[in-house]
Amino acid sequence: MVIKIIHPNEYGRLEPEQVVLFEKRINARLPGDFRDYLLKYNGGKPVPNYFSLPSDKGESTYLHHFFGLHNGPETRRLDKIYELYSGYISENLICFADDPFGSLVCIGIRGDEYGRIYFWDIDGMAVKTDLADLTLLSDSFTEFCDSLFKWINPDESEILRAIREDNVGILKSFLPEDIESEDEYGRTMIENAAICNSTGVILFLYEKGAMLKNALFYAEKNAEFFKEHKRAVELIKSLKMDTSP
Repeated sequence: MVIKIIHPNEYGRLEPEQVVLFEKRINARLPGDFRDYLLKYNGGKPVPNYFSLPSDKGESTYLHHFFGLHNGPETRRLDKIYELYSGYISENLICFADDPFGSLVCIGIRGDEYGRIYFWDIDGMAVKTDLADLTLLSDSFTEFCDSLFKWINPDESEILRAIREDNVGILKSFLPEDIESEDEYGRTMIENAAICNSTGVILFLYEKGAMLKNALFYAEKNAEFFKEHKRAVELIKSLKMDTSP
């Protein structure tokens, strides 16, 4: 499967020496495919990003944050997450991503678990957990990435899907003549793009002549809960400054 990476190296590129230092810290060598991914993307998130779960755990969920080795927010740092959850799960595992509900995705770093991918259903509350209580997702990081899929809401329009995925190419194919048209909630396309933190779509629509309207308000509300939405806030503020007298 062909995947793309959202915001690769957002907080800086990773040098091999930094990986070696982290490996010394955890006293293990990272699985090769995961190690290569870190060096290339360092916190970048793959798309598609949904993965399957057993039916008793909700059938599917998706990668929300992908951790890296950098000086960005601690909630996005592989080393800080390792410190936070060390002692709660097997020392043979480290957590490298989370889903939007606070559960974690882990990879084996030694023993029989080496290279395998597990789902830790903690629902935001960590308690000491046995390996047997985790869900095996894949036998390798590569296999896990290959299994990721795109979730399609049958009730979602192609335009809203393109906005949510920040896909300007697809949006161009379905762009209506009236770029100020509103959805059933009274929101324009650029306002929906602000809600979705789709900075590429925001810029595209703005350059097409779309009015910002309440885009900044929506972006700032989401940024209160999701730090990555600050990108949309900063972009919209810069666009508003460009239009200031």
